[in-house]
Amino acid sequence: MAAIFLLASLLLLIRFLLVVFKMVVDKTKKYWRSI
Repeated sequence: MAAIFLLASLLLLIRFLLVVFKMVVDKTKKYWRSI
């Protein structure tokens, strides 16, 4: 049971990191275009 909870937490963390990564990449692209 604890293993399932741990796996779910890990998946949520990975999804969150992916969203943050996408946001950073988008901001970086806009920044490079403005130069």
